[in-house]
Amino acid sequence: MEEKRPVGKYIIAAVVTIILIAAVVAYGAFRTFSSCETKSEAALSDSGRTQYAGFAGNVVGYSRDGISCLDYDGNLLWTASFEMGSPQTVARKNYFLVYDRGGTEIHVYDKDGGEKVISTDLPVERADLAENGASAAIMSDGGTHVVNLYGADGKIAAGGELHTEISGYPIAAALSTDGKRMVVSILDLTLGTVKTTVRFYDFSEKGDEKANHIAAEFSYSDMTVPYVCFFTDGRAAAFGDDQIMLYSSAAVPAETGDVFVSDTEIRSVAASGTGFALVTGKAADGEDAAKETLAVYSESGRERFSKELDFSYNDIYYLSNGELLLTDGSTVELYTDIGVRKFSETFENGINALLPWDGATNYVVVADGKLKKAHLKS
Repeated sequence: MEEKRPVGKYIIAAVVTIILIAAVVAYGAFRTFSSCETKSEAALSDSGRTQYAGFAGNVVGYSRDGISCLDYDGNLLWTASFEMGSPQTVARKNYFLVYDRGGTEIHVYDKDGGEKVISTDLPVERADLAENGASAAIMSDGGTHVVNLYGADGKIAAGGELHTEISGYPIAAALSTDGKRMVVSILDLTLGTVKTTVRFYDFSEKGDEKANHIAAEFSYSDMTVPYVCFFTDGRAAAFGDDQIMLYSSAAVPAETGDVFVSDTEIRSVAASGTGFALVTGKAADGEDAAKETLAVYSESGRERFSKELDFSYNDIYYLSNGELLLTDGSTVELYTDIGVRKFSETFENGINALLPWDGATNYVVVADGKLKKAHLKS
């Protein structure tokens, strides 16, 4: 006779295991911290004008004189020199781009310090970087504006001129993750009114069949669009004064939706590979004028959370672990993608950078001329 197996016991054990796992995940997702404890620190030798950013699991410091890369223990990994009046940067997984707004050079570094220098014929106004090392630049001189795409080897891959009296003035550009598509925001004031064109370029083989590689374009009256981005899945977004336009990842992009910001203005934008964050505030005078709201959305435009801010920030950006950081240079606030304010701290002498390190509770802090490994405490 076949022996009966205690199926019910297995089901109960499986359910209990699932509940325990869910409890652990929920605990981690909603856990908050009140302070950080320094575990180790290393002195930094800089002029005080150095800015810091995370790159490929290390720390990059850059100034008008050059760039250096350190590990989290403060050991120098590589360094390079340049001269820039106001260095601007873009960091991706394995590449780091530096350019001087108004200069004629773009420097692209890989994680080992390998450098590609791109020399341009016109002053660079904006630049972006793809995950594969390809880069795009908007350049301008008088009424002539050029948008160029450069391959990972630093050589020009595609480009073309835009003339103010014909096509408008390009004010923002972004590359797709694979560097094969580019979106450009073009502002046109020639008729005495404000109009913006959001234009998509396709540099793949399919794009070779299109005139000037233009895949699609969309026009918006009475609107400026100072920021555009691609998401990891190929979808894109364009950010207007009080409206965000969302686009598909198709070879010929289509507008798939909008996010409207009613009775307020968009004051700051940050984008990650899977969504975007907005800080909005009242445009009119009055009691509510100073109140600002942080809202985070998925790449499809679904709101993940919204909450009123209780401190005045200067900068907002995503960390490499997907957390959102707001800072005024002294106070930092960390938010998870479900709206939990994970950590808030004020550094008396200011803070230069906060970077994820080794798990959910460890971070690297650059402050007071030191690089510190810190652990968050409840």
